[in-house]
Amino acid sequence: METNYDNQLTQIIDQLQGVNSAVVMVTLDSTNQLSVASNERQTTQTQKGTAGQSSSQSTTEDNSVFTQHTADGSTIPFVTSQQSPKVRGVVVLVNAKDFFVAKAEIIDAIGHVLDVPAYKISVEPKRSNP
Repeated sequence: METNYDNQLTQIIDQLQGVNSAVVMVTLDSTNQLSVASNERQTTQTQKGTAGQSSSQSTTEDNSVFTQHTADGSTIPFVTSQQSPKVRGVVVLVNAKDFFVAKAEIIDAIGHVLDVPAYKISVEPKRSNP
């Protein structure tokens, strides 16, 4: 997922006016988190003893993942929700005609696309090759 973000943002930033080349690195907090439906069943059995004897109780718990069948006959877990990870930070190395104008535009663009505050975005000048 990070690589996908990196590639997409690099392509977009390279299209900005005045930007010659850019390299982007995005870091995420975690991977996608899925919640699956499950079948939960609890059975309790109680036996009472005869006069003067003690009683006994046993509990059985069964917890299984709810599955669904696909068109090809296989079974997959039934997903109830999916949560995408949050962006931890973004680093951009850029070679631009006017670095400070490009930096402001890049921070604005990334902030809107990824919903990331500006303090989590670092834009630095790219080293020029001699």
